[in-house]
Amino acid sequence: MAADPILYLSAQHSLELEALKAAGDEFLSKPISHDLLVEQVKSRAMRARALGSGLSLDGLTGLLRAADARQRLAAISARAGASGRPLSIGLLDLDHFKCVNDNFGHAAGDSVLRALAGTLRRRLRGSDFAGRMGGEEFLVAFEDCTPGEALHLLERLGHEFANLQFGAEGQHWSCTFSAGIAGLAPGETPGYLLERADRALYRAKNEGRNRCVIDAETSP
Repeated sequence: MAADPILYLSAQHSLELEALKAAGDEFLSKPISHDLLVEQVKSRAMRARALGSGLSLDGLTGLLRAADARQRLAAISARAGASGRPLSIGLLDLDHFKCVNDNFGHAAGDSVLRALAGTLRRRLRGSDFAGRMGGEEFLVAFEDCTPGEALHLLERLGHEFANLQFGAEGQHWSCTFSAGIAGLAPGETPGYLLERADRALYRAKNEGRNRCVIDAETSP
């Protein structure tokens, strides 16, 4: 079982070495914004949970890798099926991401991917998880959450992400994402749940992008 992460927060930089000697995972210097502190704690907690459960993380974003995200989804789907509690997922895909790579380079594209991952870590609830499914596509899972509630959470998250400003080669731009949402039905497999979310994502793209759509088979 993995140990709980330990973070030190101090205004005295001279204590940094001592904190690391004492097996601290990270030393944070004061003053620090509330949002940054929360993100650091969430990120470390997510990494500790992943290590403790044998799951692995994507090297670029720090989120679960695709295979491990599917494994985690299978586990919480079984739990939701047994308890009768709702479970909803969202498949997110960055809009026009190829244009970012083509116009500004892959380093700029990587910064966008990391920013979306950071937004997810800051805003998802403690019981939720996120994984990078490949390229610019991400999976988010919401335990004890109806599709309608998941829609509200993802729309708020999408608005926050769209307000971020990126810069490279003297130019600035913002990015958006589209999302497809589906809620677990009784007796449904995780694979089919993902298929329905993917269909909803396809609809969101066809309807103009920068929007979240609930799968037609799902009741909000």
